[in-house]
Amino acid sequence: WDYYDFSQSDAAISEAQFYATRPSVPFSNVSNLVVFVNFSGAQEYVSANRVSYANTNYNTLSASDAIISTGTLRDTVSKLSYGALDVQSVFSGTTATASIVLPQPKGYYQPYSVSNTIGYQTTEQRIVRENEIVNYASAQVSAAIGDNYNLDTNSDGMVDSVSFVFPTTLY
Repeated sequence: WDYYDFSQSDAAISEAQFYATRPSVPFSNVSNLVVFVNFSGAQEYVSANRVSYANTNYNTLSASDAIISTGTLRDTVSKLSYGALDVQSVFSGTTATASIVLPQPKGYYQPYSVSNTIGYQTTEQRIVRENEIVNYASAQVSAAIGDNYNLDTNSDGMVDSVSFVFPTTLY
């Protein structure tokens, strides 16, 4: 309902009616590139089991008549687009079970503290370091995947969808 101006009409319409009047998407299939990223000096966290788990969590599609969605990216986009758009995720690292390893340790990308003396100290440093992550990971994955996938469905010269996955630490 992001673009509906309720002040222009007293007539109530359903969400389905609203989206039916929106311009159609010029394509119906999109590949989402999932990039596993890790930090210098950290133990590898990607394995065949984790890639399989990620595939299930990104690509599972519930039955069209299901009342409850699976909550995956593919299922959510399908439901929100009333089945007009299908997003299938492909996974990449340096190999099928390895992540892109950043040139700096995790602390470099976190705030400075007494226990993390290599962290960023200003907003500008944070932004620069976040951009370093995206630029480095993008360059590495570009070299790793080559032209194996159609990641530019609308031919605008840009990857249509990308997800960066980082290791988490449970406390």
